[in-house]
Amino acid sequence: MAVIDQPGPSPRAATYPRTGGPEAPQGNLPNVRPMTHEDKKLLKAMSGPGFCECGCGVWCEVRDPNHIILRGAGGGSRLDIKANILSLRHEPCHNAYHDGRPGFPSHRAQQERFFAIVAERDGFESGEAVEAYLRSILALPKYSTIPEPPVCPF
Repeated sequence: MAVIDQPGPSPRAATYPRTGGPEAPQGNLPNVRPMTHEDKKLLKAMSGPGFCECGCGVWCEVRDPNHIILRGAGGGSRLDIKANILSLRHEPCHNAYHDGRPGFPSHRAQQERFFAIVAERDGFESGEAVEAYLRSILALPKYSTIPEPPVCPF
C-alpha cells in the first residue's frame, strides 16, 4: 500500500478569530492598536440644548455630538474629547457632514472648517493646531493618558 503525502494546512488557512483575516505575525511588533478614549458624560453634555456649532446658529433642543475625526474610521479608534467634537443640529448639519450631499462642502473641507471652529471655541492657535493635536493623540498607544492641549500664546 502506497503512502500518499497529504499537504498540511495552508498558511493562508489560519485566521484571526474575529476578522477572518490572515493570522497575526509573531514577534516583537510595535503597539499598533489605535488610541481609544470614551467619555459618555461629555457626549451627553454635547447632546443637550444649545446652538448648532457648525456656524448656522440655529437653536436646538437636542444636538448630535459630531466627531470631527470620525470614530472607528478605518481602525476602531474613538476619541471622545472636546477638541474632537462639535454639537450639531441633526438635520441638515450633522447628516450632510457625513452624507457628502450635493451643495455642501466636501467632507475634508468641512473637517478643516470644523477644526477652525474648535480652535476659536477652545483657544487653539489655529485649525491646523487642533488637527495636529488630535492626530498626535491618535498616534498614542491604546488607552494612553490624553495630553493637555497646547496653550494659545495670545
